Amino acid sequence: MKQAQQFITKEMTIGEVIEKYPSTIETLLLSGVHCVGCHVSYSETLEEGFKSHGIADEEIHEIINKLNEAVKNDTPRPKGRGIRSMKTKFKV
Repeated sequence: MKQAQQFITKEMTIGEVIEKYPSTIETLLLSGVHCVGCHVSYSETLEEGFKSHGIADEEIHEIINKLNEAVKNDTPRPKGRGIRSMKTKFKV
């Protein structure tokens, strides 16, 4: 069985993921991670964020898969198009 391409890994910071792939915000919020506008999002990895919200390793793997599914057809945003510009759009 061919493994799906990993655009997002648990080692990426939350801020890096939402900056590059804004379409992940909804999946993160629905997963109980409301850190999308938090100052910690640029220093905390997805794994650290999930674990700090009491999410188990197996569920982390499932959420990472959902995030990758959500972005498989996205074009990554260029670096430097930070979350500040998205805060207005999403009212974070």
